[in-house]
Amino acid sequence: MPRISQRRTMWFDVPDDPLKGRVEIVHLEDGEVTEIREQVWEMRNVFDADSPAGFKSEQRYNPALDRELTVCRAVGNWENFQDADGKPMACTEGNKKQWSRVKWFMEFVNECREQLAKLVREERKTAAKN
Repeated sequence: MPRISQRRTMWFDVPDDPLKGRVEIVHLEDGEVTEIREQVWEMRNVFDADSPAGFKSEQRYNPALDRELTVCRAVGNWENFQDADGKPMACTEGNKKQWSRVKWFMEFVNECREQLAKLVREERKTAAKN
């Protein structure tokens, strides 16, 4: 009988962080990644007198939205994060959006997601053998 698997999460330490920050990463299933991709690509038809159809289709990618949606879905929680004034930052949607604009953080989240995805694939392969 088919069964939905539980959400897989894993905590990762922020490298070289004097505050000992940690981030809980949530494994995103293929459908969730597809949902994000569908939201960050906009397809529209634009008037084009030179085209036989009278218009051409354009795709526009929104990288800022991609980062926001990815961080908001993939970051389940964090510890020891602070704002610019040194005050603790709760792991809220708004704070996640702020951190999604920080290049090193986005790179860190993506690396963690890749590591977790590899682990999930290995776990599923092992479970399928048993």
